[in-house]
Amino acid sequence: MDCKKFLIKLTMKLLEKSPLRYSIVRNLSCLDPRNMTDKKKCLNKMNHILNSMIEAKYVDENVCDEILMEFDGYLDNVALKHSDFFEFSPENSRVDEFL
Repeated sequence: MDCKKFLIKLTMKLLEKSPLRYSIVRNLSCLDPRNMTDKKKCLNKMNHILNSMIEAKYVDENVCDEILMEFDGYLDNVALKHSDFFEFSPENSRVDEFL
């Protein structure tokens, strides 16, 4: 029983300190080439990222529309047209060498 309590407390502590509890970290998955093929989901996640950055005063609200338009254009012109995005594997490739 003590072991079970220990494992529960350990798991709770790890989850508490995990960056995944922050929405901005979860939404950064829109920058994963494998996820860029779902344009609607990526734009939604990018919008959440930008809203978080506005709240933290890292980005001016006036710039966000331009950022979203550029990201939308990138998804249309690059991510959705190249099969490399569908076939990207982090086990075999690195994102910084991807393009």
